[in-house]
Amino acid sequence: MMATRTLNATLGCYTKRVLAKNVKLSDITGMKLKVFKKNSGKLAALQHSKEIPWNIERVFFITTRNTEDRGDHAHVHGSQAFICIMGSARLVCKDGIELREFKIDPLDEVVVVPPGIWVNINLSSDSGLAVITDLPYDENDYITKWDDFLKFKGLS
Repeated sequence: MMATRTLNATLGCYTKRVLAKNVKLSDITGMKLKVFKKNSGKLAALQHSKEIPWNIERVFFITTRNTEDRGDHAHVHGSQAFICIMGSARLVCKDGIELREFKIDPLDEVVVVPPGIWVNINLSSDSGLAVITDLPYDENDYITKWDDFLKFKGLS
């Protein structure tokens, strides 16, 4: 069973690596979450089979006290799902040709970004963002220079 999992994971990464160069902004998906509201707050849930289209390998959280920009990079292999948990967040996504913005309100929606998309995250003051990924952290998965991203996409 372990060999099968490793083989499937390797094949999945290979497929993404080949396709990431051709990913376009139209491949980004956004969907509303079902939110249960009470006077005391909100509850929202995600399910692997519905809102997250892949196995979850890593979850991390970003919080800010002041307005802050984060991100400014792309991933070669990894997909990410972004959920604002407090305050507000704006994702500025670029495929090397076009730009698309997503405003995310707390717990109202999830934005799923495939590999091969440059993402800048604008966070309002006192905000929080949860990020769910399909791969564990690997610094080699990051493209942090815009010129390198354009080369990766075959645009320079």
